[in-house]
Amino acid sequence: MKTVGISVGKENIGIVIMEKKRITFSKIYTLQKEDLGAKIGEILAQLDIEKGSYVYLTLPEKDVILRSFVLPWMSKREIESGISFEIEKYIPFKIEELIWDYSYRRFIKEKKILVSFLAIKKKQFEEIEGIISSQDLKLFLVEPRFFSLFRLIKNRKEYLKYKGLAIFDLTSLDCSFTFFFEVFALFNRSFSLKGLASKLDLSSEEIRTKVSEEIRFSLQYLRRHFAFLSLEKLAIVIKGISFNKEFFSSLGEDLEIDMDVIFLKELTTAQIEEVEKVEAYAATQVDSFRVNFIPVRKEKEGFLFTPIKAEKALFKFFLIQALVGIFFLVSMTIFHQMKVDKLTTYVEEKEKRIASSPFKGKSIMNLKRILKKYKESLKKIEKITPQKVSFLFEDIEKNIPKGMWLEDLKVNFEKGRVSISGYVYLNSYFNERRKITEFISRLSRLSKIGKLFPYVKVLRRERRNIQDFEVTYFEIGLRSEK
Repeated sequence: MKTVGISVGKENIGIVIMEKKRITFSKIYTLQKEDLGAKIGEILAQLDIEKGSYVYLTLPEKDVILRSFVLPWMSKREIESGISFEIEKYIPFKIEELIWDYSYRRFIKEKKILVSFLAIKKKQFEEIEGIISSQDLKLFLVEPRFFSLFRLIKNRKEYLKYKGLAIFDLTSLDCSFTFFFEVFALFNRSFSLKGLASKLDLSSEEIRTKVSEEIRFSLQYLRRHFAFLSLEKLAIVIKGISFNKEFFSSLGEDLEIDMDVIFLKELTTAQIEEVEKVEAYAATQVDSFRVNFIPVRKEKEGFLFTPIKAEKALFKFFLIQALVGIFFLVSMTIFHQMKVDKLTTYVEEKEKRIASSPFKGKSIMNLKRILKKYKESLKKIEKITPQKVSFLFEDIEKNIPKGMWLEDLKVNFEKGRVSISGYVYLNSYFNERRKITEFISRLSRLSKIGKLFPYVKVLRRERRNIQDFEVTYFEIGLRSEK
Protein backbone atom coordinates (compact mmCIF):
# COMPACT_ATOMS: atom_id res chain seq x y z
CA MET A 1 0.00 0.00 0.00
CA LYS A 2 1.31 3.44 -0.96
CA THR A 3 1.26 6.53 1.23
CA VAL A 4 0.97 10.01 -0.21
CA GLY A 5 2.48 13.08 1.41
CA ILE A 6 1.15 16.48 0.36
CA SER A 7 2.62 19.76 1.57
CA VAL A 8 0.88 23.00 0.71
CA GLY A 9 3.09 26.08 0.60
CA LYS A 10 2.22 29.64 -0.31
CA GLU A 11 3.20 29.21 -3.95
CA ASN A 12 3.83 25.49 -4.42
CA ILE A 13 2.44 22.08 -3.56
CA GLY A 14 4.89 19.27 -2.90
CA ILE A 15 3.93 15.64 -3.52
CA VAL A 16 5.84 12.60 -2.26
CA ILE A 17 4.70 9.01 -2.74
CA MET A 18 6.18 6.38 -0.44
CA GLU A 19 6.19 2.65 -0.98
CA LYS A 20 7.94 0.24 1.39
CA LYS A 21 9.63 3.18 3.11
CA ARG A 22 11.14 4.42 -0.16
CA ILE A 23 10.33 7.54 -2.14
CA THR A 24 9.01 6.32 -5.49
CA PHE A 25 7.75 9.69 -6.73
CA SER A 26 8.22 13.36 -5.85
CA LYS A 27 7.26 16.55 -7.63
CA ILE A 28 6.59 20.25 -7.07
CA TYR A 29 3.40 21.77 -8.51
CA THR A 30 2.84 25.50 -8.84
CA LEU A 31 -0.09 26.81 -6.83
CA GLN A 32 -1.67 29.85 -8.41
CA LYS A 33 -4.94 31.53 -7.52
CA GLU A 34 -7.06 28.44 -8.08
CA ASP A 35 -8.93 26.80 -5.23
CA LEU A 36 -6.67 24.66 -3.02
CA GLY A 37 -9.03 21.71 -2.82
CA ALA A 38 -9.56 21.67 -6.57
CA LYS A 39 -5.81 21.80 -7.20
CA ILE A 40 -5.18 18.87 -4.85
CA GLY A 41 -7.92 16.89 -6.61
CA GLU A 42 -6.42 17.68 -10.02
CA ILE A 43 -2.96 16.52 -8.93
CA LEU A 44 -4.20 13.28 -7.35
CA ALA A 45 -6.23 12.44 -10.47
CA GLN A 46 -3.05 12.57 -12.57
CA LEU A 47 -1.12 10.18 -10.33
CA ASP A 48 -1.26 6.41 -10.36
CA ILE A 49 -2.25 5.79 -6.75
CA GLU A 50 -4.03 2.60 -5.76
CA LYS A 51 -7.39 2.90 -4.08
CA GLY A 52 -7.46 2.97 -0.31
CA SER A 53 -4.03 4.60 0.03
CA TYR A 54 -3.54 7.04 2.87
CA VAL A 55 -2.93 10.75 2.40
CA TYR A 56 -0.87 12.84 4.84
CA LEU A 57 -1.47 16.55 4.42
CA THR A 58 0.44 19.56 5.76
CA LEU A 59 -1.07 23.03 5.51
CA PRO A 60 0.54 26.49 5.65
CA GLU A 61 0.40 28.44 8.90
CA LYS A 62 -2.30 30.79 7.56
CA ASP A 63 -4.76 27.89 7.26
CA VAL A 64 -4.23 26.62 10.80
CA ILE A 65 -5.04 28.25 14.13
CA LEU A 66 -2.45 27.68 16.86
CA ARG A 67 -3.04 29.13 20.30
CA SER A 68 -1.48 28.39 23.65
CA PHE A 69 -2.29 29.78 27.06
CA VAL A 70 -1.68 29.16 30.74
CA LEU A 71 -4.37 28.11 33.20
CA PRO A 72 -4.25 27.90 36.98
CA TRP A 73 -4.02 24.47 38.54
CA MET A 74 -7.27 22.51 38.18
CA SER A 75 -8.53 18.96 37.79
CA LYS A 76 -8.78 17.12 34.49
CA ARG A 77 -12.58 17.23 34.68
CA GLU A 78 -12.53 21.01 35.13
CA ILE A 79 -10.26 21.40 32.13
CA GLU A 80 -12.43 19.23 29.88
CA SER A 81 -15.67 20.91 30.92
CA GLY A 82 -14.42 24.47 30.50
CA ILE A 83 -11.86 24.29 27.70
CA SER A 84 -14.26 25.29 24.90
CA PHE A 85 -15.31 28.43 26.78
CA GLU A 86 -11.71 29.31 27.55
CA ILE A 87 -10.59 28.82 23.95
CA GLU A 88 -13.19 31.24 22.58
CA LYS A 89 -11.30 34.04 24.34
CA TYR A 90 -8.33 33.47 22.05
CA ILE A 91 -9.91 32.89 18.60
CA PRO A 92 -11.90 35.16 16.25
CA PHE A 93 -14.27 32.33 15.26
CA LYS A 94 -17.08 30.42 16.85
CA ILE A 95 -15.94 27.07 18.16
CA GLU A 96 -18.66 25.35 16.08
CA GLU A 97 -16.98 26.57 12.88
CA LEU A 98 -13.77 24.69 13.61
CA ILE A 99 -12.34 21.21 13.67
CA TRP A 100 -10.18 21.45 16.77
CA ASP A 101 -8.30 19.61 19.43
CA TYR A 102 -6.07 20.45 22.35
CA SER A 103 -3.54 19.03 24.75
CA TYR A 104 -2.03 20.24 27.98
CA ARG A 105 0.89 19.76 30.31
CA ARG A 106 1.02 20.30 34.05
CA PHE A 107 3.85 22.16 35.75
CA ILE A 108 3.72 21.06 39.37
CA LYS A 109 6.32 23.45 40.73
CA GLU A 110 4.68 26.51 39.16
CA LYS A 111 1.14 25.20 39.81
CA LYS A 112 0.25 25.97 36.21
CA ILE A 113 -1.27 24.17 33.25
CA LEU A 114 -0.01 24.89 29.74
CA VAL A 115 -2.64 24.37 27.02
CA SER A 116 -1.88 23.98 23.31
CA PHE A 117 -4.87 24.44 20.98
CA LEU A 118 -4.96 23.62 17.27
CA ALA A 119 -7.79 24.15 14.79
CA ILE A 120 -8.74 24.32 11.13
CA LYS A 121 -11.88 25.77 9.60
CA LYS A 122 -14.48 23.04 9.29
CA LYS A 123 -15.57 24.19 5.83
CA GLN A 124 -12.05 24.00 4.41
CA PHE A 125 -11.38 20.65 6.00
CA GLU A 126 -14.60 19.08 4.72
CA GLU A 127 -13.84 20.34 1.22
CA ILE A 128 -10.35 18.80 1.20
CA GLU A 129 -11.60 15.58 2.76
CA GLY A 130 -14.35 15.29 0.16
CA ILE A 131 -11.95 15.78 -2.75
CA ILE A 132 -9.52 13.18 -1.43
CA SER A 133 -12.35 10.73 -0.76
CA SER A 134 -13.61 11.22 -4.33
CA GLN A 135 -10.29 9.76 -5.52
CA ASP A 136 -10.92 6.66 -3.35
CA LEU A 137 -8.15 7.74 -0.99
CA LYS A 138 -8.24 8.18 2.79
CA LEU A 139 -7.19 11.36 4.54
CA PHE A 140 -5.15 10.10 7.43
CA LEU A 141 -3.41 13.18 8.81
CA VAL A 142 -3.72 16.95 8.69
CA GLU A 143 -1.04 19.06 10.35
CA PRO A 144 0.61 22.50 10.11
CA ARG A 145 3.78 22.52 8.01
CA PHE A 146 5.97 23.58 10.93
CA PHE A 147 5.25 20.25 12.60
CA SER A 148 6.91 18.47 9.68
CA LEU A 149 10.19 20.32 10.11
CA PHE A 150 9.97 19.82 13.86
CA ARG A 151 9.59 16.06 13.44
CA LEU A 152 12.66 15.76 11.23
CA ILE A 153 14.83 17.97 13.45
CA LYS A 154 13.65 16.51 16.75
CA ASN A 155 14.44 13.02 15.54
CA ARG A 156 18.07 13.89 15.01
CA LYS A 157 20.00 12.25 17.83
CA GLU A 158 21.59 15.46 19.07
CA TYR A 159 18.19 17.18 19.44
CA LEU A 160 16.34 14.51 21.42
CA LYS A 161 17.54 15.92 24.74
CA TYR A 162 16.13 19.43 24.24
CA LYS A 163 12.76 20.29 25.75
CA GLY A 164 12.62 23.94 24.73
CA LEU A 165 13.33 24.04 20.98
CA ALA A 166 12.67 26.86 18.51
CA ILE A 167 12.77 26.42 14.73
CA PHE A 168 13.38 29.36 12.43
CA ASP A 169 12.39 28.43 8.86
CA LEU A 170 14.61 30.49 6.57
CA THR A 171 14.28 28.32 3.47
CA SER A 172 12.47 31.00 1.46
CA LEU A 173 11.42 34.65 1.56
CA ASP A 174 8.36 33.53 3.56
CA CYS A 175 9.82 32.80 6.99
CA SER A 176 8.45 31.53 10.28
CA PHE A 177 9.55 31.18 13.90
CA THR A 178 7.95 28.38 15.98
CA PHE A 179 8.62 27.53 19.60
CA PHE A 180 8.07 23.99 20.91
CA PHE A 181 8.18 22.68 24.43
CA GLU A 182 8.61 18.91 24.40
CA VAL A 183 5.96 17.93 21.78
CA PHE A 184 3.78 21.00 22.24
CA ALA A 185 3.78 23.85 19.72
CA LEU A 186 3.25 27.04 21.73
CA PHE A 187 3.41 29.85 19.21
CA ASN A 188 4.26 30.57 15.59
CA ARG A 189 5.16 33.87 13.93
CA SER A 190 5.30 34.23 10.16
CA PHE A 191 6.74 37.13 8.19
CA SER A 192 7.90 37.84 4.65
CA LEU A 193 11.13 39.21 3.20
CA LYS A 194 9.64 39.78 -0.25
CA GLY A 195 9.53 43.53 0.23
CA LEU A 196 13.31 43.58 0.63
CA ALA A 197 14.48 41.31 -2.18
CA SER A 198 13.30 39.11 -5.03
CA LYS A 199 15.31 36.15 -3.77
CA LEU A 200 16.76 35.06 -0.46
CA ASP A 201 20.30 36.37 -0.12
CA LEU A 202 21.79 36.37 3.37
CA SER A 203 24.67 38.54 2.23
CA SER A 204 22.17 41.41 1.98
CA GLU A 205 22.46 43.77 4.94
CA GLU A 206 18.73 44.56 4.84
CA ILE A 207 17.75 40.89 4.99
CA ARG A 208 20.17 40.14 7.81
CA THR A 209 18.87 43.10 9.80
CA LYS A 210 15.27 41.98 9.28
CA VAL A 211 16.09 38.39 10.29
CA SER A 212 17.84 39.61 13.44
CA GLU A 213 14.90 41.83 14.37
CA GLU A 214 12.34 39.06 13.88
CA ILE A 215 14.29 36.53 15.93
CA ARG A 216 14.83 39.10 18.67
CA PHE A 217 11.13 40.01 18.71
CA SER A 218 10.12 36.31 18.85
CA LEU A 219 12.44 35.71 21.79
CA GLN A 220 11.01 38.72 23.62
CA TYR A 221 7.50 37.35 23.10
CA LEU A 222 8.57 33.95 24.41
CA ARG A 223 10.16 35.38 27.54
CA ARG A 224 7.24 37.67 28.23
CA HIS A 225 4.42 35.10 27.85
CA PHE A 226 6.23 31.90 28.86
CA ALA A 227 8.74 33.09 31.43
CA PHE A 228 8.72 29.73 33.24
CA LEU A 229 9.98 27.95 30.10
CA SER A 230 13.51 28.13 28.74
CA LEU A 231 14.79 28.05 25.18
CA GLU A 232 17.56 25.46 25.05
CA LYS A 233 18.26 25.47 21.32
CA LEU A 234 17.37 27.56 18.27
CA ALA A 235 17.60 25.65 14.98
CA ILE A 236 17.74 27.79 11.84
CA VAL A 237 16.88 25.87 8.67
CA ILE A 238 18.30 27.23 5.41
CA LYS A 239 18.80 25.95 1.88
CA GLY A 240 22.50 26.66 1.96
CA ILE A 241 22.44 29.49 -0.55
CA SER A 242 24.60 32.49 0.40
CA PHE A 243 25.32 30.95 3.78
CA ASN A 244 27.12 33.41 6.04
CA LYS A 245 28.59 31.55 9.00
CA GLU A 246 29.95 34.67 10.70
CA PHE A 247 26.53 36.31 10.64
CA PHE A 248 24.85 33.45 12.50
CA SER A 249 27.75 33.07 14.95
CA SER A 250 27.65 36.74 15.91
CA LEU A 251 23.83 36.63 16.05
CA GLY A 252 23.90 33.75 18.53
CA GLU A 253 26.44 35.54 20.72
CA ASP A 254 24.52 38.80 20.56
CA LEU A 255 21.21 37.15 21.56
CA GLU A 256 22.95 34.87 24.10
CA ILE A 257 21.28 31.72 22.80
CA ASP A 258 22.57 28.32 21.71
CA MET A 259 21.98 28.26 17.97
CA ASP A 260 22.55 25.77 15.14
CA VAL A 261 22.24 26.18 11.39
CA ILE A 262 20.79 23.16 9.56
CA PHE A 263 20.81 22.72 5.80
CA LEU A 264 17.46 21.57 4.45
CA LYS A 265 18.92 18.68 2.45
CA GLU A 266 20.46 17.24 5.65
CA LEU A 267 17.00 16.45 6.99
CA THR A 268 16.37 13.61 4.53
CA THR A 269 18.51 10.69 3.43
CA ALA A 270 17.51 11.48 -0.17
CA GLN A 271 19.12 14.95 0.17
CA ILE A 272 15.91 16.73 -0.93
CA GLU A 273 16.33 20.49 -1.34
CA GLU A 274 12.73 21.61 -2.06
CA VAL A 275 11.07 22.51 1.23
CA GLU A 276 7.58 21.35 0.14
CA LYS A 277 8.95 17.90 -0.75
CA VAL A 278 10.77 17.68 2.58
CA GLU A 279 7.59 18.57 4.49
CA ALA A 280 5.49 16.11 2.45
CA TYR A 281 8.01 13.36 3.20
CA ALA A 282 8.07 14.26 6.91
CA ALA A 283 4.28 14.01 7.11
CA THR A 284 4.37 10.40 5.87
CA GLN A 285 6.89 9.54 8.60
CA VAL A 286 4.55 10.43 11.44
CA ASP A 287 4.43 6.87 12.78
CA SER A 288 7.95 5.66 12.00
CA PHE A 289 10.24 8.23 13.61
CA ARG A 290 11.50 8.17 17.19
CA VAL A 291 9.41 11.24 17.97
CA ASN A 292 6.01 9.88 17.01
CA PHE A 293 4.45 13.32 17.23
CA ILE A 294 0.93 14.06 16.14
CA PRO A 295 -0.24 17.71 15.94
CA VAL A 296 -2.06 17.54 19.23
CA ARG A 297 -1.56 14.58 21.49
CA LYS A 298 -4.00 14.00 24.31
CA GLU A 299 -2.92 12.22 27.46
CA LYS A 300 -4.76 8.94 26.91
CA GLU A 301 -6.71 9.25 23.69
CA GLY A 302 -6.82 11.06 20.40
CA PHE A 303 -4.60 10.30 17.45
CA LEU A 304 -5.58 12.76 14.79
CA PHE A 305 -6.05 16.45 14.62
CA THR A 306 -9.06 15.55 12.44
CA PRO A 307 -12.16 13.55 13.49
CA ILE A 308 -11.48 10.89 10.86
CA LYS A 309 -11.44 7.35 12.15
CA ALA A 310 -7.80 6.38 12.07
CA GLU A 311 -8.18 2.84 10.72
CA LYS A 312 -4.49 2.44 10.10
CA ALA A 313 -3.64 3.74 13.53
CA LEU A 314 -6.21 1.47 15.15
CA PHE A 315 -4.84 -1.53 13.28
CA LYS A 316 -1.33 -0.69 14.42
CA PHE A 317 -2.56 -0.13 17.94
CA PHE A 318 -4.23 -3.54 18.16
CA LEU A 319 -1.29 -5.20 16.42
CA ILE A 320 1.11 -3.70 18.95
CA GLN A 321 -1.19 -4.73 21.80
CA ALA A 322 -1.31 -8.29 20.45
CA LEU A 323 2.47 -8.44 20.09
CA VAL A 324 2.92 -7.07 23.60
CA GLY A 325 0.49 -9.69 24.90
CA ILE A 326 2.33 -12.51 23.12
CA PHE A 327 5.66 -11.22 24.39
CA PHE A 328 4.25 -11.05 27.93
CA LEU A 329 2.93 -14.62 27.77
CA VAL A 330 6.20 -15.97 26.37
CA SER A 331 8.18 -14.04 29.00
CA MET A 332 5.99 -15.35 31.82
CA THR A 333 6.29 -18.92 30.49
CA ILE A 334 10.08 -18.65 30.36
CA PHE A 335 10.14 -17.02 33.80
CA HIS A 336 8.02 -19.76 35.39
CA GLN A 337 10.05 -22.48 33.67
CA MET A 338 13.23 -20.94 35.06
CA LYS A 339 11.69 -20.93 38.55
CA VAL A 340 10.67 -24.58 38.16
CA ASP A 341 14.18 -25.52 36.99
CA LYS A 342 15.72 -23.61 39.88
CA LEU A 343 13.45 -25.31 42.44
CA THR A 344 14.13 -28.72 40.87
CA THR A 345 17.88 -28.16 41.16
CA TYR A 346 17.47 -26.96 44.74
CA VAL A 347 15.46 -30.06 45.71
CA GLU A 348 17.97 -32.38 44.03
CA GLU A 349 20.86 -30.76 45.90
CA LYS A 350 19.00 -31.08 49.20
CA GLU A 351 18.25 -34.73 48.51
CA LYS A 352 21.93 -35.39 47.80
CA ARG A 353 22.95 -33.66 51.01
CA ILE A 354 20.39 -35.63 53.00
CA ALA A 355 21.57 -38.90 51.44
CA SER A 356 25.19 -38.18 52.43
CA SER A 357 24.37 -36.66 55.82
CA PRO A 358 26.01 -38.22 58.91
CA PHE A 359 22.66 -37.78 60.68
CA LYS A 360 20.78 -40.00 58.26
CA GLY A 361 19.02 -42.85 60.07
CA LYS A 362 19.42 -41.36 63.54
CA SER A 363 16.43 -41.06 65.83
CA ILE A 364 14.87 -37.76 66.86
CA MET A 365 16.21 -38.14 70.41
CA ASN A 366 19.76 -38.69 69.15
CA LEU A 367 19.51 -35.69 66.86
CA LYS A 368 18.28 -33.54 69.75
CA ARG A 369 21.25 -34.59 71.89
CA ILE A 370 23.67 -33.84 69.05
CA LEU A 371 22.03 -30.47 68.48
CA LYS A 372 22.24 -29.62 72.18
CA LYS A 373 25.92 -30.50 72.23
CA TYR A 374 26.59 -28.30 69.20
CA LYS A 375 24.74 -25.39 70.80
CA GLU A 376 26.81 -25.68 73.97
CA SER A 377 30.00 -25.76 71.92
CA LEU A 378 28.91 -22.69 69.97
CA LYS A 379 28.26 -20.77 73.17
CA LYS A 380 31.77 -21.51 74.36
CA ILE A 381 33.26 -20.58 71.01
CA GLU A 382 31.35 -17.28 71.00
CA LYS A 383 33.08 -16.37 74.25
CA ILE A 384 36.49 -16.92 72.69
CA THR A 385 36.96 -13.86 70.51
CA PRO A 386 40.20 -12.04 69.64
CA GLN A 387 39.21 -9.20 71.96
CA LYS A 388 38.64 -11.57 74.92
CA VAL A 389 41.91 -13.52 74.53
CA SER A 390 44.25 -10.56 74.20
CA PHE A 391 45.14 -11.15 77.85
CA LEU A 392 46.17 -14.73 77.03
CA PHE A 393 49.53 -13.81 75.59
CA GLU A 394 50.29 -11.45 78.45
CA ASP A 395 49.44 -14.03 81.17
CA ILE A 396 51.43 -16.80 79.50
CA GLU A 397 54.44 -14.54 79.09
CA LYS A 398 54.35 -13.48 82.77
CA ASN A 399 54.17 -17.09 84.03
CA ILE A 400 56.99 -18.68 82.02
CA PRO A 401 59.39 -20.31 84.57
CA LYS A 402 63.12 -19.64 84.56
CA GLY A 403 64.98 -21.83 82.09
CA MET A 404 61.96 -22.13 79.72
CA TRP A 405 61.36 -20.42 76.40
CA LEU A 406 58.46 -20.72 73.98
CA GLU A 407 58.74 -21.67 70.34
CA ASP A 408 55.14 -21.32 69.15
CA LEU A 409 51.69 -20.31 70.35
CA LYS A 410 48.62 -21.21 68.28
CA VAL A 411 45.01 -20.25 69.01
CA ASN A 412 42.06 -21.91 67.23
CA PHE A 413 38.96 -19.85 68.05
CA GLU A 414 36.60 -22.08 66.13
CA LYS A 415 37.55 -25.25 68.02
CA GLY A 416 38.30 -23.51 71.31
CA ARG A 417 41.88 -24.68 71.54
CA VAL A 418 45.31 -23.21 72.38
CA SER A 419 48.59 -24.97 71.61
CA ILE A 420 51.85 -23.94 73.34
CA SER A 421 55.22 -25.41 72.40
CA GLY A 422 58.74 -24.65 73.65
CA TYR A 423 61.91 -25.87 75.41
CA VAL A 424 63.28 -26.23 78.98
CA TYR A 425 66.96 -26.43 79.93
CA LEU A 426 68.00 -27.03 83.56
CA ASN A 427 70.77 -29.59 82.94
CA SER A 428 68.47 -32.24 84.44
CA TYR A 429 65.64 -34.09 82.73
CA PHE A 430 63.88 -34.54 86.08
CA ASN A 431 64.00 -30.81 86.87
CA GLU A 432 62.94 -29.93 83.34
CA ARG A 433 59.83 -32.17 83.58
CA ARG A 434 59.02 -30.59 86.94
CA LYS A 435 59.22 -27.09 85.39
CA ILE A 436 56.77 -28.14 82.69
CA THR A 437 54.38 -29.41 85.38
CA GLU A 438 54.87 -26.17 87.31
CA PHE A 439 54.07 -24.14 84.17
CA ILE A 440 50.85 -26.11 83.60
CA SER A 441 49.89 -25.59 87.23
CA ARG A 442 50.40 -21.84 86.93
CA LEU A 443 48.23 -21.68 83.82
CA SER A 444 45.44 -23.64 85.49
CA ARG A 445 45.43 -21.30 88.49
CA LEU A 446 44.97 -18.22 86.31
CA SER A 447 41.26 -17.40 86.60
CA LYS A 448 40.77 -16.05 83.06
CA ILE A 449 42.60 -18.88 81.34
CA GLY A 450 41.07 -21.47 83.64
CA LYS A 451 37.57 -20.18 82.89
CA LEU A 452 37.97 -20.32 79.12
CA PHE A 453 40.26 -23.36 78.91
CA PRO A 454 39.60 -25.60 81.93
CA TYR A 455 41.26 -28.62 80.32
CA VAL A 456 45.09 -28.48 80.19
CA LYS A 457 47.33 -31.42 79.34
CA VAL A 458 50.78 -32.26 78.01
CA LEU A 459 50.47 -33.34 74.39
CA ARG A 460 54.11 -34.11 73.80
CA ARG A 461 57.39 -34.22 75.78
CA GLU A 462 60.79 -35.42 74.57
CA ARG A 463 64.53 -34.90 74.82
CA ARG A 464 66.27 -33.09 71.99
CA ASN A 465 69.85 -32.11 71.28
CA ILE A 466 70.46 -28.48 70.42
CA GLN A 467 74.10 -27.58 69.70
CA ASP A 468 75.39 -30.40 71.96
CA PHE A 469 73.02 -29.44 74.79
CA GLU A 470 70.32 -31.84 75.93
CA VAL A 471 67.01 -30.01 76.37
CA THR A 472 63.38 -31.02 76.86
CA TYR A 473 60.88 -30.13 74.13
CA PHE A 474 57.20 -29.89 75.11
CA GLU A 475 53.75 -29.22 73.67
CA ILE A 476 50.86 -28.21 75.95
CA GLY A 477 47.22 -28.12 74.89
CA LEU A 478 44.48 -25.94 76.41
CA ARG A 479 40.87 -26.79 75.56
CA SER A 480 37.47 -25.37 76.32
CA GLU A 481 36.08 -28.91 76.46
CA LYS A 482 37.34 -32.48 76.57
